[in-house]
Amino acid sequence: MVFPARGVTASRKFIDAEAQPSFRDMIAAGGFAVDALQLRVSLEGLRNQRITVHNVRVSGLRREDIPTGALVKIPGQGVPTNQMAFAMDAAKPVAHQVVEGVEVDRAFFDNEFIDLADGEKTVLVLRFHTELWAYAFDVAIDYEIGGRLLTQPVPRTTDQPYRVAAGVCFGDSFLAKLSSADRQRLGSLRYNEISEVAGMAVEADGSQHYRMERADPARHCAG
Repeated sequence: MVFPARGVTASRKFIDAEAQPSFRDMIAAGGFAVDALQLRVSLEGLRNQRITVHNVRVSGLRREDIPTGALVKIPGQGVPTNQMAFAMDAAKPVAHQVVEGVEVDRAFFDNEFIDLADGEKTVLVLRFHTELWAYAFDVAIDYEIGGRLLTQPVPRTTDQPYRVAAGVCFGDSFLAKLSSADRQRLGSLRYNEISEVAGMAVEADGSQHYRMERADPARHCAG
């Protein structure tokens, strides 16, 4: 999770934390997921009619500069297979199919839809990724019931929009594919501060948690 330089005051408690902070608390404080954000969205048919989902889409999209104020590096949480992926750097991000864990150049809802009978449940796993910018956004679901077309916003986990930002370790081969303006914009980016997992800590009651410590930003992209 990364915070803008203007938000470092709000992120100070996470940077200085000795134990791993929660993802939700960092989102609420204005943090951006790095490289990709994964959401699990639970759907349930609660009507006495069939519901047909025609689209899952990004809404209220706002592009921002990549934040470099403070990076809090925490390990992944064992992610399940993504069902849909959104390339946020596209002119219009849409849900793409994921086949055997690989995103393919085929819109998910071009040939598919999701049907839910009364009482039926399903879980959507959505991945929003970027290589070039940072984004704040919401997610909406367009569906049909009884011949009516409706939209349901996906509830936020906090009062903040969802956020994702490109990481700042750009290899030479990646930069070579970009325009000169993008190379100049991205090539010199570095985080001002970094906190990362340094091992496990065991409390007196036997509970365990990740132990955090400060890291050298100059070595973040080394190797």
